[in-house]
Amino acid sequence: MLSMKIDWSKELWLSLLFVCVGFTIWPLMCYYGGRALTIEYFQDMHLRDWAENRVYGPLADGGLRSLSRLLFLLGPYFTMLGLRILLYKFSGK
Repeated sequence: MLSMKIDWSKELWLSLLFVCVGFTIWPLMCYYGGRALTIEYFQDMHLRDWAENRVYGPLADGGLRSLSRLLFLLGPYFTMLGLRILLYKFSGK
């Protein structure tokens, strides 16, 4: 049986950090990384078009596209959370 004591202040700060990174820095990293790797999808697109029409714009529409964009923006948070769960599970505590 898992007896894990959760430090909620640490959890909330880490959540805030990675959600903020996901909504601000992560889309920029993907856009400029795609341009640096000369991916054709990003070469013909301006940053404003990427942000307004591809990333943040569909959030207001609702539906499956909105859900996929929300999962994209929360990607760093879910990655960090999964990594922390795996590290705790295999830490031997």
